[in-house]
This record gives sequence, C-alpha cells and structure tokens, in this order.
Amino acid sequence: LLIYSALSGYTTQSIERQFENKGYADFKKSLTEVIVDKLGPFQDEKKYLSQNIGNVKKILESGRKTAEKIAKKKIEEIKKKIGLFV
Repeated sequence: LLIYSALSGYTTQSIERQFENKGYADFKKSLTEVIVDKLGPFQDEKKYLSQNIGNVKKILESGRKTAEKIAKKKIEEIKKKIGLFV
C-alpha cells in the first residue's frame, strides 16, 4: 500500500477502499500498472542516454571543466584569506 500510495499520490485509505472486496491479484495488477507508468519515463531516458553515450560524455566533460575552474578560483581565494599565497 505504501508503494502504491507513494507512486500514485492516493492515500492508503483510498487505496484500501478501492480494493475492498477485491482479490489480491487485482491489487497486484493495478500496482504493477502504477509502477510501470511511474518508472517508464526513467527507462526511456536511460535507453536514450545509452544510445547517445558520446553526447553524455561531452556534457560530463564540459561540466567537469567548469567545476574545475570554479573550484580552482575558490581555493585560491581561501588560500589568500588564510594567509597562504599562491
């Protein structure tokens, strides 16, 4: 019920009412649909990224370079403030 609630946005009480007088198989089938609906976009994105790994590597490298520049500048500022000259 907690998984169903977290992924669907429904309260556990409303889910209990929805499946009242129904079998566990009905609940499991509906839960499976909720999970697939919620996780489907993540799977699609993973597939897309896997097929475009070159672009992903370029983006990551660009981000690394940017972060490195920012970190270097910040370290230099800190060294100056604590009295270590660069």
